[in-house]
Amino acid sequence: MEAGPLVTHLIRRDREAANVTQRDLWNLASSDRFKQRQGMTPIQALYTKMRESPKWTTFWDLGYSGNVKRMFFMHEEQLKLLQCYPDIALADCTYKINRWKLPLLIILGITPLNTHFSACYCFLNREREEDFEWALNSFKTATGIDISVWLTDRQLALKNAAHKVYPGCKQLLCVWHVNKNVLTKVQATWVMPYLPSDEEIQEIMNCRNLFMDRWRGLVRTKIVDEFNSAWEKLKGDYVD
Repeated sequence: MEAGPLVTHLIRRDREAANVTQRDLWNLASSDRFKQRQGMTPIQALYTKMRESPKWTTFWDLGYSGNVKRMFFMHEEQLKLLQCYPDIALADCTYKINRWKLPLLIILGITPLNTHFSACYCFLNREREEDFEWALNSFKTATGIDISVWLTDRQLALKNAAHKVYPGCKQLLCVWHVNKNVLTKVQATWVMPYLPSDEEIQEIMNCRNLFMDRWRGLVRTKIVDEFNSAWEKLKGDYVD
């Protein structure tokens, strides 16, 4: 239970006798976690906890001082899903979402219904090619699966590592990242003026939305001839 609702509950129950704050509860929880770790760092405690469970496959890489540089972990249910849908995987890094400030590589599996599921996670020391290569080698060792198609962003270190670990695999750019970059270009093309009028806002937003609608329709095209025709039409309409 979070500290805020718990403090509110205690105040409602005990009124003036509830001499406790959120900070008191945070300090108590932090002290309890410190005792449970028995001198280990949080990430070392996480790894130790996973090693004790037969449901997790984990690998880690230590630095010279004994600190955790890289850590890979996959649950048995994730492996079962990946074995059902082993052809396509998406790899992407997230940043600044954990207390260790480490890049977190997330690998997702893709189903025939165009849905996805988490296949594994890997904390990395940095975003060098050797870090991604270590992560993908750990993934390959844990799964025994040769992924045929990898979806990534334009992270060249990750793309190079995928070619080394999975030679001959096809690599495609993730559509979400492509659409995000296209939207950035669209916003730079139809720039909102300083202190625009309502009419100017509406006109610019209409231009942006029209282009993005046509772009998304182009991306969703499944027949080559239809795609080529729509692509030439789009280029012709926006040649300037």
